[in-house]
Amino acid sequence: MTTPIITDAEMIAIAESIDITTPPWSTAAGDRFRIASAHAYASGFKVLPLWPGLKRPADGHSVYTASGSEVQHYLWRDAASKNEWGIGYVPRGERTPGGSVRMVLDADTRAGYEFLVDLLGAPTVITAGRDKGAHAGGAHWYITVPELIPGLVKGSANEYGIDIIGATGKEDSYVVAPGTWIAETNSYYHLVTHPDRHRLRDDDDPYRFMGYGISVTKTDPAWFWLNDMAAKTRAAFAKPIRPEGYVPRDATALHDWQRDVPWRVILGEDGWRFYRPAPCPGGGCEEWTHPWGASTPKSATAHEEHCPESGSGFPGGALHCWSENARNQCGGYQSVSKITYLAHVRYGGDFRAARAGEGIPDEEDWGLKGCSWEPPTFLPTTDDNSQED
Repeated sequence: MTTPIITDAEMIAIAESIDITTPPWSTAAGDRFRIASAHAYASGFKVLPLWPGLKRPADGHSVYTASGSEVQHYLWRDAASKNEWGIGYVPRGERTPGGSVRMVLDADTRAGYEFLVDLLGAPTVITAGRDKGAHAGGAHWYITVPELIPGLVKGSANEYGIDIIGATGKEDSYVVAPGTWIAETNSYYHLVTHPDRHRLRDDDDPYRFMGYGISVTKTDPAWFWLNDMAAKTRAAFAKPIRPEGYVPRDATALHDWQRDVPWRVILGEDGWRFYRPAPCPGGGCEEWTHPWGASTPKSATAHEEHCPESGSGFPGGALHCWSENARNQCGGYQSVSKITYLAHVRYGGDFRAARAGEGIPDEEDWGLKGCSWEPPTFLPTTDDNSQED
């Protein structure tokens, strides 16, 4: 007699019936950390500890301290048993043994959840915020794809209420792992698995129902959807930074000033701290930490002019804000020029005051409509230092 295989309908029903107010696996935080770290090994993730009851890294930790070391995980597990630490997963940048790339699709809304259920079937993890809060309806789908997709970033699918963790392959974003308790909702992240695992032997893709991920191939609808999202992102970055119909004005003095004053000088004067060189082709771009209570060191990337990674044509280069806090300080914009940064951070959004205060020579018709000559542009968010829900 052939044992029936597990169906997606069964798994979806299991996912939606999970009681997120009860702890998975064990009531002991150390046990939850141990099981989650073991799952991380199997599914190809690094691990970092999160503050008890929160979704942000513990002091001294970030995506850049995430570890794949079993010894390190043991030490963290010992601390977790005392402190109720949560767990963060960072998708490894290297390929799987089969040559695929790991990603996590994070649905933050019920609409995003239903879209991914239709696209991929049952989720891998049900989040602690599924039933209430800012991200009600949340779930994660752990996937592997054949290769990285040019232009795909974490925020490429924002219109669907979905984040793509690991989209760039740079190990610079994380998700909250199963087993983690969140104080705000007094609930837990749960791995979606089937209680009758012996039936998995007859399934074509057994790992997906054990929480190890869903294999997306180049013939799957999910692959075409991801490529569509990447194409939209590439098109957004390729759009002119000036509005249609704009007539350029001569702003030679402004452009010269922006090219003469380095980002390092501007950011240093405002209390930013240099973090590390950015992995951009030119070698001169830098990552910086903002002075407004940063939780991770990579707050923004100061790009050189013409850097292909910046997605901007600003004279003198662009500041790309990864941190939401930094974006808010910069007027809500993700990529800003030097004059736009200064106008918002130092002069309350007043471009004329910024020109005068920084000693930039005036020019005929310069800035008569605020920043009409060089408007900031909204781009798809790639806030890779922040976790999902």
